[in-house]
Amino acid sequence: MKSELIVKLGTKLMDAFKYANYRRGFKVALLVVPVVLWDVFFYVVKKLYEVCSWLDEKGGKFLQDFVEK
Repeated sequence: MKSELIVKLGTKLMDAFKYANYRRGFKVALLVVPVVLWDVFFYVVKKLYEVCSWLDEKGGKFLQDFVEK
């Protein structure tokens, strides 16, 4: 009984793999990789900009205080 169930499940899985549309999967993969890379790149640039803005603000205050003293 248990082995028959495993055989039926295996047969259904093999049929599913046989009729799978691999071209669509490859096309999706071709789109997903650049999108993920772009998101990572944008996140890094955004954080770099935030750090530079923070340094600019703190550096400006430091120079202002230095010049006034």
